[in-house]
Amino acid sequence: MTTAIRAGRTPHRGASNRTILATGAGPNRRQNKYVVLADGAGKLTPAGAWYYETTGAQRPRAAFSQDQELISRGGNDYIRTRDRREALVRSLRADGSVRITQLGRTFFRSRYREYVVHVPVTIRGRHKNGKDYDREDWLPLHKLGIAGIMESEQYTKAQAHARVRSRVLSELGLRTQGGETVLLEVSGETYTYNREGEWQISSMATEAGRDGEAVTDVAIRQPMAALPTSLRACAAQLPDPEQILAEAFEEHADKLCVCRQLAALLKRTMQAIVDTLHALKEGDEWMQHGLSAEDLRTFCISEGYPFFFASSSRLLLAYEPEQKQGKAIACTLHDGHCYMYRSARCLASWHVRESVSTDRAKLQQEAKSTLPPLSAWERWDELPRQGQFWCEDLAKVRQWFLCTGRNPRITLKSVVDISSLKYVCTQRKDGAEGTCKIRQLPAEAESIQRWLAKLPLGDDFEYRGEGLPAIAQRVFSALLKAERRSPAQAERQRILEEQDRRCALCGGHFDNDLCWDHATPLRQTVRGQAQLFQAICASCHAEKTALEGRQA
Repeated sequence: MTTAIRAGRTPHRGASNRTILATGAGPNRRQNKYVVLADGAGKLTPAGAWYYETTGAQRPRAAFSQDQELISRGGNDYIRTRDRREALVRSLRADGSVRITQLGRTFFRSRYREYVVHVPVTIRGRHKNGKDYDREDWLPLHKLGIAGIMESEQYTKAQAHARVRSRVLSELGLRTQGGETVLLEVSGETYTYNREGEWQISSMATEAGRDGEAVTDVAIRQPMAALPTSLRACAAQLPDPEQILAEAFEEHADKLCVCRQLAALLKRTMQAIVDTLHALKEGDEWMQHGLSAEDLRTFCISEGYPFFFASSSRLLLAYEPEQKQGKAIACTLHDGHCYMYRSARCLASWHVRESVSTDRAKLQQEAKSTLPPLSAWERWDELPRQGQFWCEDLAKVRQWFLCTGRNPRITLKSVVDISSLKYVCTQRKDGAEGTCKIRQLPAEAESIQRWLAKLPLGDDFEYRGEGLPAIAQRVFSALLKAERRSPAQAERQRILEEQDRRCALCGGHFDNDLCWDHATPLRQTVRGQAQLFQAICASCHAEKTALEGRQA
């Protein structure tokens, strides 16, 4: 059992309602070894007592399993008890109210959801030319000084959202201006509550542990079978989207998207995958709600496949067997749907992180990029394809993407102001592949180009669609940039004599590895300023160059 615990395996209920823990593959790969932790009534075996004492995991309840999904039918919600019967926990009355049964109160007692809220707002301000403007957007709740909102899972989704909205509005301490509700005023802009706008509310499940601490389980136990009826082209939101299987973007009415992608990746029949999962899950009940990341890891452990699972741009699960028996499986979860990769290399170098830092960090799939010259941009024409595009109203372009079932990745330049949109085209949705990037031209773009034409910047300097502050800084740097030069022969001789023909950094003698280095980095030297040199060895020069590159 120690090996099973280290591998991250978790107990589950078998067909006989016993709580069992898989301990490894048997002689036949279709037959797995397991140990019984509790009987159908929830009574622990000696092995079960040792397991729950060692891991601190929540002990099985006699009446039902706490981590199961609700069964919804009509206006009622049920759970499955250990005798395999369905028991009512919540029902919708004719007047719209909800009744929670006694069993339901026990079931929901330690189950909560934390809601992440974006409030619909109208932003109003004034351009430098005196012209007023307004646009609609969403304001993250934490920008208003309100932390996450917790609600019990006993409420339906509609009830919970209504309670969240009510609590948010009551905590804001709102004031009105000109008949409108003001939420925030910053940098000359006023954010007012848009009463007609749609709130953006997402949630993550939270369960109270044995010690009373809240344990949040966002992705690992979530079934990976959600897919909107209109397929959302969300590739731009995912790490390495070009490596995702085409089968991940297919629409099917069943909950077998994970099986379908496994079959394509492993080049096995879908029926073979389903049969294996029937054996692992001891039945076919899983087909009603789909597979979770934990289920997929159990499959990989039984088959000897390495496994990597990511969500929200961080690695949550990783399993690497001592003896690899097949192709590594890597996937990411987005919007409740599983996206598998053709190759696991894109996630294999990541590291599992137990917590998330709030500091801004460069993600593994991010890279520095340079905008192409404005002359290479195309005007946005609502035809997604690879290229760089410009538009006059980025908020409206984003709205068009969302209304057509596409979900572009946004880059923010302030609290809510969008800097750019990035959308990865898929053959199935768009009839094209590649990355579509869209930016909004600044209002003064034409004036900036006329100004640049009058400056002695050279043919290599090209306008790339920047705003006035960014282009002013680039122009200033270009005008003051020092031209690179090398020391003259007499200067070289003087420097070597002053350094006693030794490396200025390590003091070692030169062995045909002398390099002439700028004592002050060239980028810190302006035009007309003296350039100071030093003689250093090749190894010191490489280290100094690498250090300066990291500091740039």
